[in-house]
Amino acid sequence: MKTPGTTIDRRTFLLLIFACAAFFASGEAAEPTRLRVLTYNIQHGEGTDGKLDLTRIAALIKRLTPDLVALQEVDKATSRSRGVDQSAELGKLTGMHVAFGRAMDFAGGQYGEAILSRYPLTEVQIHDLPFTEGCEPRCALAARVRLGEDGPEIVFAGTHLEHAKTSLRLCQAQKLNPVLAAKNTLPTILAGDFNDVPDSPAIKVLQPHWTDATAGQPDPTWPSDQPRLKIDYVFFRPADGWRVVEQQVIDEPVASDHRPLLVVLECVPSWLAFVPEMERLADLDGSLREHRWSEADGTKYAAELRRIQADWNTRAPTIQALLTPERVRSLSKWAVKQMEAYATVPPLEKVEFQPVATDEKQGIILLESTVDTLPTHNPLVTRWLKAYVRYDIQGHRIVQVTVTIRGQVLE
Repeated sequence: MKTPGTTIDRRTFLLLIFACAAFFASGEAAEPTRLRVLTYNIQHGEGTDGKLDLTRIAALIKRLTPDLVALQEVDKATSRSRGVDQSAELGKLTGMHVAFGRAMDFAGGQYGEAILSRYPLTEVQIHDLPFTEGCEPRCALAARVRLGEDGPEIVFAGTHLEHAKTSLRLCQAQKLNPVLAAKNTLPTILAGDFNDVPDSPAIKVLQPHWTDATAGQPDPTWPSDQPRLKIDYVFFRPADGWRVVEQQVIDEPVASDHRPLLVVLECVPSWLAFVPEMERLADLDGSLREHRWSEADGTKYAAELRRIQADWNTRAPTIQALLTPERVRSLSKWAVKQMEAYATVPPLEKVEFQPVATDEKQGIILLESTVDTLPTHNPLVTRWLKAYVRYDIQGHRIVQVTVTIRGQVLE
């Protein structure tokens, strides 16, 4: 958010954005957040024995107790699946939240991807992938997931790439990067049937943006009776935002022509969640631009502001741990030059936030604070770190923190 008296030169500032909802809201938890992620091509519920049986698919999912499931080859009201909405049925049988993504119309109904989640799914999006005549249309299904009431928020996505044409599969893989990685600052998990082996062009094109949770784990997933190829994957980003705890291909040779892949991930605070935006400096929330803080607001929300400060103090140690000189210097050559006279970040518990905007209709208060982290005699950088807090009045909790790092013109 731009405040009175602040001049912003787009060419000279580095904006680093951090969503507290993604990492810091869980800072009070005694244990790190762990996720059991399952990806499974269910072949519309038809097993290698020729039987159409969703109940055994559901039983397998329940036995593995996943938090998130990416399903491929899911039918919705098709004649071959007896008109069943398979994603809804699996949601019912497993007791999980569900979303379906249509890739194509088929056999009187639809065919595509599904997501099952132990947590509610929000902002569900279907991203159509490139396809050519004679090939099945494909898509990526993505949704936001908050891992518990006060847990971090992530993006979970599932996909199924082209099986026959290598060039088309590569194009589809390339499309996943801009739609799921380029403008997304939340920790993200991408799972599914990629129909290609680890050293293939389609998988390699993902590597600059994604980390394979099963890298170094060559266990094949297809075909299910005698697996020969590893074509099912769980990817994540940022690379240092997750730790792989466990990975296994499940020994299930009959329920589908693929074997399920289960990965257990641990979500950890990540410096890479600060995304450099060299071309853009945006307001924290432009919708509140007209709701500037007033003297009357200060009186009305005095108790709330004290609560905000107390809430911030509980999260500050987690943020403090990320702002080490080594991590700042590792950002870029720009940061190295800026940080030649780097001192230390003051204890963030002492940071005082000033309210700048409020919107009763949205139930939101916005506050900001500036932290000087360089010696006052240093001419390169002033007011080095600025933090904004977005606070939910009804929920009495911090829902987002945005941190910016700013510098003056360098000759």
